[in-house]
Amino acid sequence: MKDKYGVNVHTSYIAQVKRMCGLDMCENYNKSKKENPEVKQCPQEKVEYIKDALSHFKLI
Repeated sequence: MKDKYGVNVHTSYIAQVKRMCGLDMCENYNKSKKENPEVKQCPQEKVEYIKDALSHFKLI
C-alpha cells in the first residue's frame, strides 16, 4: 500500500476490514489487559485501500 497509495496501514485496521468482509481470523494472543481498550476505527479511505489489496490477493 505504501508503493501504490503512499500510505501506511496499521494491522488493526486490516483486521477490522477482514471482520467487515466476514473473513476467518485467528485468535489474537496480544489482547489488551485493560477492561475497556480504546480501539480506533479505520478511516473510510483506508478501508477502500485495504479492500483493494485483499481483492488483489484474491481473499475477497
